[in-house]
Amino acid sequence: MADHPPARTALLATGWRAVKVLYGAEVPALRELTETLTSDGRLRHVELTLELPGLPAALDGLRIGHVTDLHFGRRARHLDALTAWTRSVTVDLWAVTGDLLESTAGLPAAETLAEALEAPLGRWFVAGNNDNRLLPVLGGLKPVLEPMGFRVLDNEGTVTEHRGRRLALAGVGDPTRFRDDLRSAVSGLEAEPFLLLLAHSPGVVFRETALPPNLVLAGHTHGGQICLPRIGPLIGRTRQPGCGRRMAAGLFQRGNSIVYVSRGIGTSILPIRVFCPPEVTTLTLRSAPGEVRRDAR
Repeated sequence: MADHPPARTALLATGWRAVKVLYGAEVPALRELTETLTSDGRLRHVELTLELPGLPAALDGLRIGHVTDLHFGRRARHLDALTAWTRSVTVDLWAVTGDLLESTAGLPAAETLAEALEAPLGRWFVAGNNDNRLLPVLGGLKPVLEPMGFRVLDNEGTVTEHRGRRLALAGVGDPTRFRDDLRSAVSGLEAEPFLLLLAHSPGVVFRETALPPNLVLAGHTHGGQICLPRIGPLIGRTRQPGCGRRMAAGLFQRGNSIVYVSRGIGTSILPIRVFCPPEVTTLTLRSAPGEVRRDAR
């Protein structure tokens, strides 16, 4: 991991897993108290308007809903609030950027979510490291998720249409388990005027490619999950040098690419968030040049 030496990273992971066992199995009263004190509990809606130079006029006003890192397993936190919210907003497409599942017990929740993600251009999905961990059990993600209505992009791209104009979409695999191939993901899209890339980890934007995407949506970091005032996230949760804590959440520019990293919804290792509330995001794309306006509520 870029943020810590390997030995320290291993020690942190071991310690956190030990605390998780104690937290989850030995002291339920402490678990309830800790969640009350440290987990915001309320799903935040982040609304972004991105003014992108070169955006085709026909794509002006395109609305994208972004959800990530749900970690559905035996528990499906925020599922009711999330599905209620998704049914209340109007978007043109949904982007789900990985770690949908923590275990196969989360499949019913994933199907419930898919039913709530309604959009004319569909529900697009890229796998995260936890989804890939379940591959030996599931026998593949496409056979499981596509019948639910998700369109899975596995190091591949495609073209859809919005208002008669082509919109190129690509999805890159997760680098945590060395399943990323950005060149393959964008292959054949060289002539497209606008490319939206879905990625689980923001670290993929540091990969060299002849075709940089215009907009990248990512997750994986959980916003750091545990943050401190004036310090920010304690860890960045990415192994890519140059990414780390500074790209744990928010809007960034990498070369000619605009990158948005969501804090996501779920948790890992410790089932808590500290000064890092869960989020769902809507993005409206505008073709006029100007600054990005960010309004969280």
